[in-house]
Amino acid sequence: MDDNEKRIQLRKEAHSMIDEIGNHLSKLQDVVANATDIATLTLVLNTIEMCNSEAAKILSTPPPADQGDT
Repeated sequence: MDDNEKRIQLRKEAHSMIDEIGNHLSKLQDVVANATDIATLTLVLNTIEMCNSEAAKILSTPPPADQGDT
């Protein structure tokens, strides 16, 4: 596996991990939304939303194409 193939594989793995993190954050958001301490929950929810937004930005950038695909 050459350097370009390694980069492509790492990028694909990163996208997969970010997607998984986003799923966990969504679940956490649902749990926290049912709690009662509004000030703390608002801060936590805002942080989760920011993380989801950043993950979405990264996921919207496709991994580089293999050299043979172009």
